[in-house]
Amino acid sequence: MIPRLHLTTLIGIIFGLWAIFMILAGFQITSDFFKPFSLVVGVTGILLLLFDKWLWKFPIIHPIFVPFPDLSGTWKGQITSLWKDEKTGEQISPIDAFLVIHQTYSSLNLRMITKESRSDLLSGKIIPNSSGPHKIAGIFENIPNIMVRERSPIHYGGILLEFHNGALPVLEGEYWTDRDSKGYLKFGNNLKKSFDNYESALIEYQSQDPTHSP
Repeated sequence: MIPRLHLTTLIGIIFGLWAIFMILAGFQITSDFFKPFSLVVGVTGILLLLFDKWLWKFPIIHPIFVPFPDLSGTWKGQITSLWKDEKTGEQISPIDAFLVIHQTYSSLNLRMITKESRSDLLSGKIIPNSSGPHKIAGIFENIPNIMVRERSPIHYGGILLEFHNGALPVLEGEYWTDRDSKGYLKFGNNLKKSFDNYESALIEYQSQDPTHSP
């Protein structure tokens, strides 16, 4: 989203250039020409805000005007870690998780929540691809619940997901962390709702699919 100062400056430059070219073309410019300036700035700011939050989601302008998809909502899936228990040598079972995406035209926020932890995107973006799947790349912070933090400390990592559109859209990819762990992620069944914690998301999905188990 363009800050108001930058927007005002940009429109001021456009007004100025327009006035100069009109003068060069032989038109007479008076102070009345600049009277609508503040109104133009205000209306343009409102239109940009509406576009940033809602208007960009209209399918009719995809992909010509907007090169990436609307991924907002809560996705249900699993984390498959390649970590193995040092004592037994066994790989841990897949972990149920929800991926909550808040998206505007100019911003992307992700939170992945499980029973024991949450991971927030610190920096990331959607990488458009006209000849293949769009990608999400980013750096995240994982904060386990305090009750399990002794065995699972706060850590950081990277994530790379691909968006596969179709009858059943899917987000899938991989992650790696500074604890020398890595794994595979897969999410689908997107609900256009946002949840703050694992329990509320689980209840909502169970209400729509009673066969789902935690």
